[in-house]
Order: sequence, then structure tokens, then C-alpha cells
Amino acid sequence: MSRSDDTSRGGTPPREIDEPEADEPRSPREMRKARLWALQRSTILDAAERVFVRDGYHAAKMTDIAQQAGFSAGSLYTYFDGKEAIFQAMVAERLGLLYELLEGELGRSTDSFFELIARLAVVYANFMDERRNFMRILHAAYPVGSIGVGGAGADDLGQAGDAALDSYHRFAGLIERVISRGVEEKVIRDLPARDMATIFLGMMDAANQLWLTEDPPGSFAERVPIVLDVLLNGVKL
Repeated sequence: MSRSDDTSRGGTPPREIDEPEADEPRSPREMRKARLWALQRSTILDAAERVFVRDGYHAAKMTDIAQQAGFSAGSLYTYFDGKEAIFQAMVAERLGLLYELLEGELGRSTDSFFELIARLAVVYANFMDERRNFMRILHAAYPVGSIGVGGAGADDLGQAGDAALDSYHRFAGLIERVISRGVEEKVIRDLPARDMATIFLGMMDAANQLWLTEDPPGSFAERVPIVLDVLLNGVKL
């Protein structure tokens, strides 16, 4: 029986194949094997990112990903049982890294609200700059606003959609903490912090999607000041 590029929605959920376990402590050979496993997994995810942005998620095939990664088609299934599992791992890993960057910035900072929200926006924008292909894939899969309200993108992509939705809620929770700090400092209006966090994320994502569509020179981080200006000051004269 040949493997399908898509797992049936009514069948077994797609999954990433776990790294072979080893008893602790690991021997040098086992540690080298674990490093090689992680390196090859990363190679597959990077290759899949190039294929997804070139062909689109639904048109992409496991054989194309294998060729791009330099693997045989069969060996790819040692790591992932299908392209949905690859996409799920990609979304969880990329957005997990972004969350760690934002949380790390928040944990280190003793800045005022305005300084902190600006720093977080720059971290967010720098990630978008460094991961342009991934952001193109993410925007194609989840049009602006569809993740947070459980839109069609999440439904179409199964567990990958769940990973994106989980990341969205984590981002919103982190930004909500920052907004609450601004309210406590009495430097912004006492509006619902969660709503403000959602607006912030929506503005950043919408601005990034437009920027990627236009594909102008320079970086998306250069757009951050206008996003923050509209968010914090509005457009009223």
C-alpha cells in the first residue's frame, strides 16, 4: 500500500515520529545520533518550508519535500508520517520560537509600558523579517483574523490549525500582560486588555501580510513605528 500525502480526516491523526529513546545517561554515540536526528529533522522542515511557499500547502507532495531535503521519499517517513505532520511541527516550532523570544524580552525588561511594547513589536517584526517564507505560508493558510476566531484555515489543516490557535492564545496572553502593565501605570486607557492584545496582534499580522504582498525593499521592522502610532494614538487629529 502506498502512503498518501494527506491523512484522511477520519483516520489516524498525523504525527511526528518521535526520536528513538535512549536510557540515561546517553553514551557519546547516542548523543551523536540524537544530534543527527535533530539536524535531519530541521533539514526536512526547512525543505518543506521552501516547497510549501513555492507550491502551496495543498499542492505540495511528500516526494517534492524529500527531493528538496535530499532524502529518499521512503526515508522521510522515518521522521514524519505525512505532510500535515510536517506542517504541524513547522507551525509549532516556528511559533514556539517566537513566543520564547517575546517572553524572554518581557522577562528581562524593566522598561516602561511604551518602551516595552515597542521592544516586543520589534522582536515580532524581526522574526517576521527572518522568516519571510514561513510568514507567507502562515498567511496563506490563515487569513488575517481567522486563527483567533477559529476560521476555516484552522479547520482545513487539522492539528496544525490547533497548534496555530494555541500559539495565538499564548501570544495574546503575553501581550495582555503588557497592556495590563500600561493600565496599572495609568499611561493608557483602562480598556479590556485582551481586546487590546487581539487588536495589536491583528494589526501586526495585517501589516505584515500587506508588506509581503507588496514585497518592497527594506525590512518589515521599518513599519513598526506606524503600527504602534495607530495602536497607541489612533488616527484622529
